[in-house]
Amino acid sequence: MAETSAADLAKNLKGTKFPATKEDVEEQARKNGASGEVMEAIRAMPDSEFGSITDVERAFGQSSGKSGDGGPRGGKDIQAAQKGGQHSHGGTPR
Repeated sequence: MAETSAADLAKNLKGTKFPATKEDVEEQARKNGASGEVMEAIRAMPDSEFGSITDVERAFGQSSGKSGDGGPRGGKDIQAAQKGGQHSHGGTPR
């Protein structure tokens, strides 16, 4: 099974309105055609209300055992992925 990254999660949460419950996040991911791996990652997160995509990232990090702070870029990758914009690694989209 492929590992889900925070960027994968963010891409599938495009359009999520915050604050959002775990169920809201799961529904938006489903509407966006999320893979089974992404849906599993969302289901593994604690039941909570999320105030922002950063809160979702933290919960994802805690449930997956990954760093919940977005790593060395502090969450910029996930925010860029959700916006569909440029990543903080070099200025050009992948």
